[in-house]
Amino acid sequence: MATTAVKLSDVGDYPISITLGSNPNYSITKTDNTLTITTKSISVTANAQSKTHGDPDPALTFTNAPELAGSDTFSGSLVRDAGESVGSYAIRQGSLTLSSNYSIIFTGAMLTITSATSAITVTGVNSYTYNGSPQGPSTSTHTGSTGAISYAYKGTGSTSYSESSTPPTNAGTYQVVATLAADENYSGASSVPFNFTISKANATISVVPYDVKFDNNEHIATGTATGVVGEDLSSWLDLSLTRHTTVDTYTDTWSFAGNSNYNSDSGTITDRINLPTGIITTEAQPMKVIVYQTPGSSVVNFKFTPKHSGKVTVVIYNTTGSEIIRLANNEATADQETIIQCFSSLPLGLYTYRLACETYYYSGKFIISR
Repeated sequence: MATTAVKLSDVGDYPISITLGSNPNYSITKTDNTLTITTKSISVTANAQSKTHGDPDPALTFTNAPELAGSDTFSGSLVRDAGESVGSYAIRQGSLTLSSNYSIIFTGAMLTITSATSAITVTGVNSYTYNGSPQGPSTSTHTGSTGAISYAYKGTGSTSYSESSTPPTNAGTYQVVATLAADENYSGASSVPFNFTISKANATISVVPYDVKFDNNEHIATGTATGVVGEDLSSWLDLSLTRHTTVDTYTDTWSFAGNSNYNSDSGTITDRINLPTGIITTEAQPMKVIVYQTPGSSVVNFKFTPKHSGKVTVVIYNTTGSEIIRLANNEATADQETIIQCFSSLPLGLYTYRLACETYYYSGKFIISR
């Protein structure tokens, strides 16, 4: 018995023939038949694949069972549904085929496209000066997502400022983080913290010195301190060191304490209380003062009769207005003649004096001639 089919013959019908020998004892009738080769079923299963949005597609691969006969091979390739947005796309048989000797049983799979990563970086300056308004970095560069960008500010170190979308106003140290929202194909992202500082501002300070004649009253310089938005900061301005009563020229210091938003400051001014001329009194009848030198000595006498009891001070100045002698804490009794003596030896020349006794203030001049 024989057939024309071989092991790797194609699908089809092949004759089977019988060849008989001869035997005189028998009468044999032969019947030939047909060998039919049918198609071989091959299960083809696509492998699931994935990629990140924006990347090229991976190779679409598959497995098959059973093995192909001999040197037979597949031709063509798998395909997937079109699209590049994040999502899942069916992998289909496409042009993948075998010869007519096979039938393919195909099982598809999915290609999954995942979100690509985004990045964002805060830009801008990192140093500001207090101006009374919210301020801080509010710009950035980013790649990937087209989503909305938001900024979150908070204090650092000793600066107390809870996280907020509103930039800070007060002086201090801060950081801001920019956040990029995800979109259809890109994940969201947050920047690394960006540190910045709001420095204290300088107040506008105006201090006005005084230049007055002696009146036995206390005098003090006047001044104002104004903030960058016009706020009155004068309560932080200290002019106490400019208080004076007596005749002199003073180099006085003022100071501005500052606060959490303003730098401290200080400076100097020149205040003057000038020697008065004539009699200064609050009484209707002025007090007369007689100045004379004790004969034969250098003692200078100041004789007067006060209307009120109390302490009497006599100050003697040279011709440049500088104080050279102060006769203080002398007691005087009302309506009694009082003599205050200066025992210091004064050089020859012209002098000015000021005598203060309760409500009486008298100034004048005298000469030491010998």
